[in-house]
Amino acid sequence: MRRMRISPAMVVALVSLFVALSGVAAAGTAALINGSQIKDHTIGLSKLTPGTIAALKGRPGPAGPAGAAGPAGPAGGFDPSKVTYVQGAATTVQPFASTGQVVTLTATCPSGAKAIAGGGVTLLAIVVGSLPSQDGTTWTVGVINPYDQPLPNLFAFAVCAAK
Repeated sequence: MRRMRISPAMVVALVSLFVALSGVAAAGTAALINGSQIKDHTIGLSKLTPGTIAALKGRPGPAGPAGAAGPAGPAGGFDPSKVTYVQGAATTVQPFASTGQVVTLTATCPSGAKAIAGGGVTLLAIVVGSLPSQDGTTWTVGVINPYDQPLPNLFAFAVCAAK
């Protein structure tokens, strides 16, 4: 039978294990600090329990006088009468194979209104983009017709809101 040889790595691992175990034992036997050994104003709130912090707070005082009234703010709330649905012109989209182009469908909001949502009615066309214009007055949808036949009556729509 062969005798096992202990490698240097095993010796280091065993020494580390014994040091770690003896450190825990030594920490467990340390004496506790009592309240008389703590100097006043040396412990921060982060070291105290929530119950101790709550006990340190006094009772609330009486309410102070009311402050001066400020100016009235603008009327809030949602006003559905300021929202409109706009449909762009119906367009026939030719097959992409014959044109090689993305067709742009657009819906324009009335004057003073901004597009807050939109999309397109595209039947079988592939939508490659749907977004508002930079100034927010129109909604544009880009479509491609992947079929061999034209697709009629495709259009963009916008949901517009006035101030």
